[in-house]
Amino acid sequence: MSRYVRQVNPRQEKSVKFTPISEGGLGLSPGLNNDDIKKPKQNVQAKYWYDKYEELVKEVSYHRKMDRQNLTELEDKVVVINEGLLDEIASINNSDPLAPLEKKFVTLDKLAEHYKLFLSRVQRQIATIGGGGIGDVVDDPSPQLGGNLDTNGKNITGSGSIDITGTVDVEGVTTFEDDVTFTGATSNLTWDASANDLEFDDDSRLKFGDGDDFQIWHGGTHTFVKNNTGELRIRGNIISLERADDTEKYLEANVNEDVKLFYNGNEKFATTNSGITVTGNVVISDAGNIG
Repeated sequence: MSRYVRQVNPRQEKSVKFTPISEGGLGLSPGLNNDDIKKPKQNVQAKYWYDKYEELVKEVSYHRKMDRQNLTELEDKVVVINEGLLDEIASINNSDPLAPLEKKFVTLDKLAEHYKLFLSRVQRQIATIGGGGIGDVVDDPSPQLGGNLDTNGKNITGSGSIDITGTVDVEGVTTFEDDVTFTGATSNLTWDASANDLEFDDDSRLKFGDGDDFQIWHGGTHTFVKNNTGELRIRGNIISLERADDTEKYLEANVNEDVKLFYNGNEKFATTNSGITVTGNVVISDAGNIG
C-alpha cells in the first residue's frame, strides 16, 4: 500500500444516552444520527416555548379582563358619587379636602384611599342619629334609631303597611288622605274618606264632659241621646222635628213667633201672640172649662 494512502477505519456510531422527557431529557434512544437527534430536540424546544407563550397570553388576557372589570366598577362608583352626596357637598364653599368633585388623583390607590376616608366620615355622621352608620335602611331589614330622627323638612314615604307599636307623639298638623280606623275592644270608629263620613259601629259612643255626662250612640235597634247633668238645651232660631225621609214635620218652633204641631204632615196646633190657633175639632173630656 502506498505510503500516501491513509488507512481509514470504519466510522463508528456514537452512542446516545436515553433520558426520559419527564427527567429533563430529550427522550432520545441510542443509534440515532444527527438529523434524527436535531428534529425531536427542536420540536421539544418549540413546544416548550409555545406552551410558555400560551400561558403568557392567558395571563395577559386575564389581567386585561380584570382591569376592564375594575375600571367599569370604578366608573359606576364615580357616577354614583357624582349623582349622590358629593353633588350637594360640592356646592358648599369650604376647605374640606373630601368635598371638591374636581379633585384629581395620581393613582387608583389614592382614589380608593380618598373614597374610604369619605365613606368613613359619612358613616360617622350617620351614626350620630343612632343608625349604626347605615346609609340606607334597605341595607338593614330591622333598622333601629338610638335617638331622634330629624327629617330636615323632608318626607318619610313608604308603600304597603306601616305598623307602629307604642305611643305616637305628634307635634303639628297630622293629615290622613285615606280611610282611618280606630279599633276598639268590641266596635270600631272609621273615617271613610271616599264617603266623607265618620262612621260609628253599633254601641260606639260619642261622650262629652269630664264624667261622660252627655252621650250619643246607636245600639243596633234604637238611637240614644243621654244627658246626666243639668238641662239638655237645643238651640236654634228654627227648630224642626221631621220624619226620617224629610217628607213630614212633627214640630216646628220659630224664634219670636209660633210653635206648630202637625198631624200626618198637616198643621193642627199653633201658638200666637194672643193664644193658640187650632185647626179642626177640639175635644175636651170630663166637661173641662175653656175661658
